[in-house]
Amino acid sequence: MTMPRGVLLERSFSAADIPKTFYVVGRLDAKALGDLQNRTLEGVTGISDDRGIVRQFLGSQGRGFVLTMPGPATAKLNKLSRIMYDNPFYLAQDNMKAAARLIGYKGPDGGSSVARSLGDTAAGRMGTPWHGDEILIYDGMARRHIAPFDRPRIRDLHDLAERWRAVYRMFGVKRELPHYVDLSRKPHKYWVGWVSAGLKVKFGNFAREGEWIIKDRKLRVPKDAHLWIATFDPNNAKNAKWLVDVGGWDSDAISVASEDAIKAGVK
Repeated sequence: MTMPRGVLLERSFSAADIPKTFYVVGRLDAKALGDLQNRTLEGVTGISDDRGIVRQFLGSQGRGFVLTMPGPATAKLNKLSRIMYDNPFYLAQDNMKAAARLIGYKGPDGGSSVARSLGDTAAGRMGTPWHGDEILIYDGMARRHIAPFDRPRIRDLHDLAERWRAVYRMFGVKRELPHYVDLSRKPHKYWVGWVSAGLKVKFGNFAREGEWIIKDRKLRVPKDAHLWIATFDPNNAKNAKWLVDVGGWDSDAISVASEDAIKAGVK
């Protein structure tokens, strides 16, 4: 297995990867209205190529609009990075930035939090001798004593592998783990495989979200986008009219309908 060092290209996609449509679900508050008028949604960190997010998120926590955008035009206007859910080198780089976003760990310690959470996942996947209670005990020790993870940043997969080997070296003692095997003596390549297995298992299930990162947190909305506005908020019909009368949107680019109708109608 080739084990590259350095940062993978942030673009992380080719023209063939660009979907027909991108989707965004959000709250139609005053800020969103102003952003839609300017056709730039500020603070948006991700969009999806999976229509399933409409059914999953519309109506949740007050989210009342869906934006559908043509894929090629959206990719041309925006600084996008496609999340590579099955690529451990990508997930580990840059202080595990993409991985931390997927599970909601924020701030400078996000990468370390993800790294510490890999213990039981990686051990179970690799068939190392941590089973049942021993995995939980071992992972618990790693979470409490974070010395291998408290350095400023996790550089890449190789750095992550060596930090987990250090954890095994610190806590792998026979009195604490009766079935202990000294895996810390395994070569670096083994540990790269160990954390890679954990990353693939932990984040493989997120692939259905089809998320693409907006690298500058500014979603530029192409002119052929369509805005769906749900009627569960009585103000939303008025907001839709404002977007047409004042906000510069064409009336045929906005649909106002019930939540169920939007979930059924968005393609």
